[in-house]
Amino acid sequence: MDMANAVAFLHAAFARPIVFRNITPWNILLDDNHEAKLSDFSYSISIPEDDSHVRDVDIIGTSGLVAPEYLTTGNFNEKLDVFNFGVFLLLLLSGQKLADHSRPEEEIFLPNHVKKCIEDDRLNEVIDSTIIAEGAWPGKEQQLQAFAALALRCNSTVAEDRPTMIDVSKELREMHRSAISCRQQQG
Repeated sequence: MDMANAVAFLHAAFARPIVFRNITPWNILLDDNHEAKLSDFSYSISIPEDDSHVRDVDIIGTSGLVAPEYLTTGNFNEKLDVFNFGVFLLLLLSGQKLADHSRPEEEIFLPNHVKKCIEDDRLNEVIDSTIIAEGAWPGKEQQLQAFAALALRCNSTVAEDRPTMIDVSKELREMHRSAISCRQQQG
């Protein structure tokens, strides 16, 4: 939630939205209160006034985290961060590597693997064992499915189909509230 809020702030709080372009576990720090903070703004760029995107002739970013439209056209906007954030959510959910060559060719990249597992009703196969070990609580399976579905919507190959970071932040906040409520009801 902290990361979604921070990226949404970059997108919406300024006259010219700032695109972070490199949301990775290595660029997220935890403070003394275990609140997540973005670090390393070296890839960040503002979208020019009166423009809807930025054109970059040199594609930068971490392989596998870069949105397809950026790779094919060099154009990007806030939806690049949304794509990037969706991959980050899948890394958190699964605890797996972004690319794993031991998986079938069409599932080497984590988003494709998670999507295939969901299609085959095998979501539990990609959930990090730490999350499984927490045990069950009412609504846990639905919350994990909603989390995975949000991450995959963020990873849509069509930029316009991705939610905004503000919407992602709202959905994560609602999932968090729901999880707290379910745990409180459990006792």
